[in-house]
Amino acid sequence: MRASLLLLLLCLGVPALADGLTPVDGSQDNLVLGSSFTYHGRLVLSGTPVNQASDLRFSLWDASAGGTQIGADITIVAAVITDGLFSVELNFGTGAFAGDARWIEIEARTPAGSGGFTTLTPRQEINAVPYALHALNGGGGGSSGYWEISNSRITNVGSTQVLINRDYIVGSEWFGVHAPTSSYGGMYITTDGDSGKPFYGYKAGAGASMWTYQDGATLEWRVSNGGDHLKVRRTGEVDVGTTISLDNYDDTDQGGSIELRKLNGTLGAKLQGSTNGGAQGGTLALYNDTNATATVVLDGEYGGAAGGALVLRNSQGATSIELGADFNPGERGLIRMFQPDGTMTIQLDPNEGGTADQGAAIKLYDDSGNLTIELDSDYGSGNEGRVITEVIQITGGADFSEQFDMSCGPEAASPGSVVSIDPSSPGDLCLSSSAYDRRVAGIISGAGGVKPGLLMGQRGTEADGKYAVALSGRVYCKVDASFGAVEPGDLLTTSPTTGHAMKVSDSSRASGAIIGKAMTVLESGRGLVLVLVSLQ
Repeated sequence: MRASLLLLLLCLGVPALADGLTPVDGSQDNLVLGSSFTYHGRLVLSGTPVNQASDLRFSLWDASAGGTQIGADITIVAAVITDGLFSVELNFGTGAFAGDARWIEIEARTPAGSGGFTTLTPRQEINAVPYALHALNGGGGGSSGYWEISNSRITNVGSTQVLINRDYIVGSEWFGVHAPTSSYGGMYITTDGDSGKPFYGYKAGAGASMWTYQDGATLEWRVSNGGDHLKVRRTGEVDVGTTISLDNYDDTDQGGSIELRKLNGTLGAKLQGSTNGGAQGGTLALYNDTNATATVVLDGEYGGAAGGALVLRNSQGATSIELGADFNPGERGLIRMFQPDGTMTIQLDPNEGGTADQGAAIKLYDDSGNLTIELDSDYGSGNEGRVITEVIQITGGADFSEQFDMSCGPEAASPGSVVSIDPSSPGDLCLSSSAYDRRVAGIISGAGGVKPGLLMGQRGTEADGKYAVALSGRVYCKVDASFGAVEPGDLLTTSPTTGHAMKVSDSSRASGAIIGKAMTVLESGRGLVLVLVSLQ
């Protein structure tokens, strides 16, 4: 028989279970890749493809001619050959491929069982595919490899790190990849469908699992740890659970924002980078739980002015209080209070008018916005404080008093005492001590628990002093009834008793010495009588 080998193709295929995969635990679910591989060839005899069963013998060598044979011969009896083509499984053992070059020598006998074998030349060099067996099982050969294969899974069974394209370890890593580039370099995890969820997972021991993944349907990157607690959208927004949202460019064209939500999902607080289309400063808004209305707003550039403001709103969103640092650029701060309809009713201005020569002012408005009360600390150009209003009602006192100092009198001045002008000390008073004294000035206020209602004086001048002397109104007065019993309506004047009044009994002497009219009774002795002060 004379045969010639026209073409031999060598490849590594998926081996048959009986020949190439060996169970490691007796089951069909945990299999180890064997050392066999599939060899395909075409046998031609005298120019005609063989179409009959033939015997084939294979041997492995370390050289293309001569050399040393590796392992034993493999004889395939009655191999099926159709149109010259055949396919056989070969297994020279795991130690046959240790990294050195290898060649296969083939002998054929056709038909099967007839005559001797014919050696086909040249020997066929083994290319890279069978060496995948060596890579899978490590460099030492034998039965103790670094990897196991089960169905489509490959598992590292050694105790060393897995490194790709580098030989150094970073920190405590067990898997490392080096990308030889100064730009992007990394790894993709892909899925077949656009709505897939490629993920990277983590698990410590027997603890709970967590992972990061892309939601292909929403184009969100998520972190899942007992639920999706972090979401990053393609447009830049970030959600932390259901209570925190970060937006790099707010939907209302207001710059970046951070939203804090309550457990029920309603908005609780919002920090915004800018307002008015990015032309003004940032804001911090706090929302109520009733209807998610911003009831507290801290504004970095309120109303387009340079200064910030604190704005308090009612549950319907209407402004109730404004505290502004600089309502008009370069001017002053203000405090304003409003009715629910927006009408301003109170304004506290630390620098009225916004000019350097103006002091503070408080302005009160009625429900129609009309100014009704003004307290001005620097009225006009005279640096005078002033209260401007239509009606003043005083509920803490009953007389009109001025402040005086006392310069004479044998007895200490006290509330209820009658006092007269001291001619020897301009601007001062002294206790009265004579009857029908036309220098009488009034009564020291405060006796009987009735206080001054309006107290006047000018600090730093002679029109100032320690004692409040009632010049008009109702006040309790010390009276001596030994000069006559006092009835309501009686006129009172000074008496010889120091600091005491008495009933007028000589009208010819009373002119210019009358203190006022009695309003209560004193039948005898000395005591307090309520007097309607009316100097005459």
